[in-house]
Parts: sequence; structure tokens; C-alpha cells
Amino acid sequence: MKHVRDQNWTAVALDFVIVVVGVFVGIQVSNWNDQHFTAREAIDARARLISDLQNDRDVLAVRRKFYMEVKDAAKRIEHILEADFPETTEAQWQLIRDTENAGLIWAFKPSAQVYDELLNSGKLRLVSDTEILRQMRDYYQDAALEAAMSFQIDAPYRNKSRRLISGPLIEYQHHACSIVVGADPSNVKVEEQLYFPPCPAPALETEILETAQRIHAEEELLGDLRLVLRHTEGVLSFIEYLDDEAEALITKLEAD
Repeated sequence: MKHVRDQNWTAVALDFVIVVVGVFVGIQVSNWNDQHFTAREAIDARARLISDLQNDRDVLAVRRKFYMEVKDAAKRIEHILEADFPETTEAQWQLIRDTENAGLIWAFKPSAQVYDELLNSGKLRLVSDTEILRQMRDYYQDAALEAAMSFQIDAPYRNKSRRLISGPLIEYQHHACSIVVGADPSNVKVEEQLYFPPCPAPALETEILETAQRIHAEEELLGDLRLVLRHTEGVLSFIEYLDDEAEALITKLEAD
């Protein structure tokens, strides 16, 4: 104000330039800080998404092994039901075990916690471009809905096969044959893990014989079993699809 009263216009101009430059520099520094913070947030978000996707791939590898064993059990039953009744107690016991195991399911859905958090906070756009965002939506939303239906099935085989197996044999299987489900995927060696490991027959020969005879004589069981086989093959195909999608997303997120 003194420069204005003194009509020292050179000084006034310098004061004006100093103020403008100061405001400009302040705004630029603020913008730079915001951009730097946003970039850090984006890097952190991508890293968390990649970790979730890799965990999904680990879980899917476990599910693939589990459903391959379910499929093998179903194929063995199909072969026996099409052939003569097995004569040995060991073969009859294997038929009983396979009959129960072929009806087992193990659900899966993508780990969407990080994705949902970013989506609900409006920060998902920080992660990548529109194409990758669309692919993530397909994986975490559309494929998740399909997984909820694909991994579950209300098959007549499941209820029918359980009714054919006597209570003592079901109880023995659950306690002595230790079907491992729900293990931490990071601790599972997929190549070595067996979900239906070898299990000796209990000392219940009469129970085993009568149960195996009921199974072999059930006329509708073979048709129901073939429906389970087709469903299991569909689940295995869907697992491959999900794994490919997760792998593609990891590759794209790492490349950004």
C-alpha cells in the first residue's frame, strides 16, 4: 500500500509479480504432492490386487486337484456299475468310498475384498485404463456370479448316494479317512496333496457287503452319476477359465 500511495509503480508491479509467482508455485507444489500421493496409491492398489489374484490362482490350483479326484472317483464308479459286482471286500470298500466322494463339492469365489474396497471408495479408476477395469469387472462381478452357480449343484446323485451308505461306514470315512478340505492354499503342495487318500476298510465286512450291494443294485444311480460327471467336467473347465483370467489380469497390472 505504501508503494501505491507513493505511486512507485515499479515497486507495485514487482509486488504483484511476487504474489502471482508465489501463488502459482504454491499451487504447483500442491498439485505435485497430490499427483505423487495418487501415484503411490495407484501402485499400492495394483500390488494389493495382484496379491489377491495370485491367491485366487493358488486356491484354484487346489480346487483343480480336488475336482480331478472327484472326477476319478466318479469314473471308477461308472466302470463298476457297468460291470459285475466286485467280489473282494477291498473292491467293495473302494466302491463305497468313491460313491460318497463323487458327490462332494468345494465352492469358490474370487477374493474381491480389495476390488470392492477400491470400487466403493471411487479409487478403482486409479488402477489402470478402461480396458483393464472392464476385465476386472468381468472377473470380480460377472464370473463371481457364475462361480456361485457353477460350484454348487443340487444333484439327485448326492442325496441318493448318501442314503445308500450305512451310517457306521459314513462315520468311519469321516473320522478315519481324513478328507482334507479347507487347507491354507499357500501351505498345500498340489502335486502331493491327496484329498481322498488310501484308507483301509473297517472291520465291518457284512456292512460293507450289504452297502456295496445296495449301491450296485440302484438302477437310477448310473444316470445320476453321469450328470455329476458332466457337471464336474464343467467345473474343471470353469476353473481353467478363471485361472486364465486371473493370470491375464496379473500380467496387465504388473505391466502398468
